[in-house]
Amino acid sequence: MAVENPFLIVGAGRSGTTYCQAVHAICGIPTSHQKVFTWETSIGAGEIDWRGFDGEASFMGVPKLDLLRWHHPEVRTVLVRRSPVDIGRSWVERGAFGDDMRAVYPDWSTAIDVICPNAWTSRFDQGRAIKYAAAWQKYAESRVAHVFDLESMQLNQLFSATGQLHNYDSCLAGSVSHNINSGRPKP
Repeated sequence: MAVENPFLIVGAGRSGTTYCQAVHAICGIPTSHQKVFTWETSIGAGEIDWRGFDGEASFMGVPKLDLLRWHHPEVRTVLVRRSPVDIGRSWVERGAFGDDMRAVYPDWSTAIDVICPNAWTSRFDQGRAIKYAAAWQKYAESRVAHVFDLESMQLNQLFSATGQLHNYDSCLAGSVSHNINSGRPKP
């Protein structure tokens, strides 16, 4: 089944795609997180299986952006951008970008090899993660229609970019922000 105004929110992992999915969902817009665009999703001339969702938020959509633009230009694409240092810190806290990265995350590592091979040149996990985040975001930025800076928190701009401004409810979206931010320790 075709979606009327589909959208894809991408970013470097840990950039805020889950948050963007949550604010869309709470405002009543069926939006998934990493269910439509996965490492296995292939993009061709056929219809994308949106699985009943109007949109998707997935860092795994980044390697598919060129094919998506070519075969499905109707999909609104948005990059959620965040500080590479913050992204790097978040990944390292989760144990990513260590020397065993290729074994633990083979699909992701293969995509990193293509999009940002210099990520592996750092001797330290944090350096690898920061290089990945900067290059992954730069790659996506030149291939999407809109860029949303997570730190700005101008959610109306995000909803405008996804074509969902008419569904934006600042009170509902604000409650997601409050719940997410109140549970996070300050650095």
